[in-house]
Amino acid sequence: LIDCPPRLSLVSFAALCASDSVLIPLEAADWGAQGIMQVSAAVEHVQSRYNPALQLLGYMVSRFKKARFYQQSYLAKLREHFGKLAFDTLIPDLARYEKSVTHGVPITLHTPASIEAGIARRLFAEVERRITRVVAKALIAADKTFSRRSNLPDRKHATTGGPLDGRKRLGGAFLIDSDRIPPEMRPHSS
Repeated sequence: LIDCPPRLSLVSFAALCASDSVLIPLEAADWGAQGIMQVSAAVEHVQSRYNPALQLLGYMVSRFKKARFYQQSYLAKLREHFGKLAFDTLIPDLARYEKSVTHGVPITLHTPASIEAGIARRLFAEVERRITRVVAKALIAADKTFSRRSNLPDRKHATTGGPLDGRKRLGGAFLIDSDRIPPEMRPHSS
């Protein structure tokens, strides 16, 4: 699990290149919908050039305030537009989440019997179900590919032609050649 800052950067690009799947959180508001277009484009870019196995798990609404009509309206539009890619679990904007983050303790340990911890468990279960579906689809596709091909390439030595080509492994991390990262995915200088 790689949690990235809420903006596109070299970190998020590297995370997409190294991941099997991606969950995109957003707020049910205009700025959340605008950001989705950029993040979705980045996911498609990485899928097409560097990590064709990257799978989108879906879009998860966070910091949801059901008393706000505009958020309910955006949620309905998001679910209509994204269909099954919209997560069922919503993360409401509740104070205990902020407190657990401030204390650096997961909500399920901070206040295990709370409503917030129950919501977190439902989210984890939904993520697990979606990952299981993605893996099952990938296995079925791989099985079909294998049955069509008698001579499969050795994946250990296959290269992608992307920024991870010629990568150097350091423990559990990779050094990435930043010159091969597209300019729109590089960190912004402040």
